[in-house]
Amino acid sequence: MKPFLLFMSFFWIFVGTAFILSPLKLKKLYTHLIKPAKALFIMPLLFGLIFLWASPASNLEGLIKVLGIIALTKGIFLLVCPINVIRSTFNWWLSLPNGFYRLLGVFAILLGVVVGWSVL
Repeated sequence: MKPFLLFMSFFWIFVGTAFILSPLKLKKLYTHLIKPAKALFIMPLLFGLIFLWASPASNLEGLIKVLGIIALTKGIFLLVCPINVIRSTFNWWLSLPNGFYRLLGVFAILLGVVVGWSVL
């Protein structure tokens, strides 16, 4: 499962860089994700299970398990919450200032580096 963790590491570094360089473009991308909001529960559930399964392949097994539990919780939230709550959460997320997105990008890059380092 090291390839999955390395893929996620590079993905987080890529997305974090995009958040820092052009948060407005990513906000526009997220507005398209709101339309099938209820169907989005599948991805976090799947990734959460994979993270839990891949955790023994990492030197930071606890961190990977926590990421898996967070992803599973997000998937369950998207599955059981009413669509109006999901849409209002997305709208709140999109209303945050660009500085927050840049800070989130720094966090994503750091997370990607730590996860990548943990499997090397």
